[in-house]
Formats: sequence, C-alpha cells, structure tokens
Amino acid sequence: MIFEHEIPSGSKLYFGKTAKIKREIESNAAMLLTAKGFEEIVTPFFSYHQHDSFENQKSLIRLNDDHNHEVTLRADSTPDVVRIATKRLGRSMESKKWFYIQPVVTFPTKEQYQVGGEIFQGRFSEALEVTISLLQKLQIEPILQLANIRIPYLLSNHYGLSLELIKSMHIEAILKCGLPWIDKLISIHTLEDL
Repeated sequence: MIFEHEIPSGSKLYFGKTAKIKREIESNAAMLLTAKGFEEIVTPFFSYHQHDSFENQKSLIRLNDDHNHEVTLRADSTPDVVRIATKRLGRSMESKKWFYIQPVVTFPTKEQYQVGGEIFQGRFSEALEVTISLLQKLQIEPILQLANIRIPYLLSNHYGLSLELIKSMHIEAILKCGLPWIDKLISIHTLEDL
C-alpha cells in the first residue's frame, strides 16, 4: 500500500532548511559561473540521444513521442549540452562556455541535481580553476583525481584484473590480487605520498 504522503524511493524532497541550502548552492554556482563568462543553458527533460552516451542503458527511462520515436528522460546533462551547444547553438552564439543547473533522472526513480559546465576550445587549467573556485565558494574541500583511461586496460591485459572489478572500484578485491605496487598506488593521496 502506498500512502498519500509517500514519494518514490530515490526521489528528492527539499523543504525548509534543505530547500534553502539547495537554492543557495544553485545561486552561488550560477553567479560564479556567470562572472567567469559562462552562459546558462537549460536542456529539455526529453532527449532522442541519451542512449548514445550510456554503455548500460538500463538506467534510462524510456518513452515514445507522438511519432513513436524513442525518447528518454534526461539522465545526464553533459551529452545534451555538448550536442546542442556544438550542433545547434554553435552556429548562432559566440559563447564557448556553458553551464547548467538542472535535475537528471534514472531508472527506476533516482533523481539528482546536476551542476556542470562545458568549456569548448578551452584549457584544462581554466576548467580546473573554475571548479576549484566553485567548490571553495561552497566551502567544500576539493580532492583532485586525475585518471588515464588506458590504465584499466593495461591492468587487465598485463595483470589479469577484470575490467568490471576496476570499474566497480571494489578496492578490497583489487588489493587481494597480490600486487604490492597496487597497494602503494591506491594509498597515494598527496603529492608528498609520491
């Protein structure tokens, strides 16, 4: 039985203090990103192309449009922002920096709010500086993680580690592989640790 006051598991309900905090985060992010030269974009909830960006499409919530074409609810803002900004807005807008603050949903009923930005023809250092500025403004201590997509493939090919194991970040299982250098690598947190 579902009571009248219940909301689906994974959905978000903000009220009182949490609603105020959410709005402050969004407001601070919007002001900072605007000051850094970003233009705001809000993409549609419905997308024809989300499936192109997901390896596992089980998380997509599917519907059909009036011509029976498959449509999904927005599960990630990034692919649609990049596609729309480059293919549609790129012809008429000069901006190379876009930001978005909008909800995303995944199957069965998971809801998240995504704050993001895209810099076209920019530098990594610029993106990093904007990210750090935003996190500091929100009083969040950032931890920078750099990764190389080839590393998991090398671990799989040379040491027999399963790509699924690496993808799941199941650290305990990775440590059980008996490779002492991996133990040391996993424990690196600061420049001094190197």
